[in-house]
Amino acid sequence: MSQSVYILCGMPGAGKSTFCKNNLPNCKVVSRDIIRFELGYTSSTDNKSVGTKYQEQQVTIRENELIKEYLEAEYDIVLDNMNGGQYLKPTVENIKLIAPKAKIIGYNIVTPLEKCIERRKDQISEGVMRNIYSRFHYIEKNNKLFDNVRDFSGI
Repeated sequence: MSQSVYILCGMPGAGKSTFCKNNLPNCKVVSRDIIRFELGYTSSTDNKSVGTKYQEQQVTIRENELIKEYLEAEYDIVLDNMNGGQYLKPTVENIKLIAPKAKIIGYNIVTPLEKCIERRKDQISEGVMRNIYSRFHYIEKNNKLFDNVRDFSGI
């Protein structure tokens, strides 16, 4: 059986973590929210705020370490908390360097903006959510970096 990497792309509150728990329970999860908590940048895994520039750089370093560790151990992994924008390509290219035979599957967790705002109202202001949405990118269906890209309704 070949190794798989699942990349979940969706707005905050879209249901990425829930999708992961329900559909990919046997995979190792790499989540920036969990890493922030482990590094002491948030008080709980439910406090999903973004840190300072320095803190986010440290989160990225740890994220890349975990990706490498899990791929080299030949685990299937999930990257939870991904925007399909500018950082997607270098992440996928890095994965391909570490595990060239791994299948890379993208999931766009598509949830209406108003539902995302409601789910995260205690953590992220509506204005910030609308700002994120205005520059948010899903993974394109014909993205050559992926073996497959699927949409999943996060409702």
